[in-house]
Amino acid sequence: MKQRQLMNTIERTFERAQDENLGISKHFIRMSVLNGTLPSVRAGKKRLINWEHFINFINTPQYNSAEETQDGKIRPVSERSLANTHNL
Repeated sequence: MKQRQLMNTIERTFERAQDENLGISKHFIRMSVLNGTLPSVRAGKKRLINWEHFINFINTPQYNSAEETQDGKIRPVSERSLANTHNL
């Protein structure tokens, strides 16, 4: 069995995720690294991702508090938003 590296570039992390049928896109990995939700180490121009941290990251639910509504309620749609959809 081929020994895998613990630290990989975004490209190699994506390829390994594909090999293991994780269903994660390269764009998702890249954006998670850039916004800081997925820890990485800078090595020159590249970012290195620890595979164990990556697995923990995808197994932990990620919540975007900006999209959550107060008290779990559905927020009302404004009249202005409705008017804009009729012009499409």
